[in-house]
Amino acid sequence: MARAGYARVGRQTLKQWRAARRRVLAAGATRGAVHELRMRTRRLVALEALLAPTGSARRPGSVERELHEAFHASGRLRDAQLAARASRQLSPSLPAAARLARHEDRRLPRLGASLQRELRAVRGRKLEAIVGSWLQPARGDAQQVLAQRALRRLGAESRWLQGAGRGAASTGAHRLHRRRIHVKRLRYMAELVRAAGQQLPRGMHLPGLALLQQGLGTITDLDMELRLLARFGAAHPRRRAAVRVLRGQLLLRRAAAVRQLGIDTYSSRRAAGA
Repeated sequence: MARAGYARVGRQTLKQWRAARRRVLAAGATRGAVHELRMRTRRLVALEALLAPTGSARRPGSVERELHEAFHASGRLRDAQLAARASRQLSPSLPAAARLARHEDRRLPRLGASLQRELRAVRGRKLEAIVGSWLQPARGDAQQVLAQRALRRLGAESRWLQGAGRGAASTGAHRLHRRRIHVKRLRYMAELVRAAGQQLPRGMHLPGLALLQQGLGTITDLDMELRLLARFGAAHPRRRAAVRVLRGQLLLRRAAAVRQLGIDTYSSRRAAGA
């Protein structure tokens, strides 16, 4: 039954988050461990978006609020890790960009320690109580309540998808980043619905969501490299000619990614029967 399916998914999702937390605390805040923690956090928050009751004074709180500080600490660390990697990718064409990588590397231990402090402060029993509260519908026909709530919310979240891949060429980097996050959230919500044994709403499909997320991710990664290059150019005016050449190359790659995103929009993928 749907209720049993969501109970299993809820326990499993919380267990996976705890494992990711232990990995960061025990093995250190490596790039892989931080990525895993952020992914498991987003999945837990996506499950909350599907199942949490609204307007109830008895609710023990929210997962998103409980994990807010730890998630933002992981984001600051992740940004520094990505900046260091992107700087190294620039350095073959612009050797002095390695200085940016070293600058970001020096920040990593402090940011890693901050993340570990926030993770230790998370109240595990409180999280368990919150997740448990989602799985106890308060009215009759309990076995169907969660299924109906999940599909209703997933459908409401997905209404804007048809145009999600359009207009990327004229959309600012921050808005594209927010769009990517929304697509990622929808993908996790859809995966959780499927894991609980439900069919997705008519017209929604996971391959299209994955393709759209990947395309937006390529563009936002290039935007990060462009921002780093602008920082380098401002700090090293004598390298202006080399910066201009490399910026042109990155802009060409971005334009190609935008064109590909236009071809592989969610709507076209669905129309092709994927």
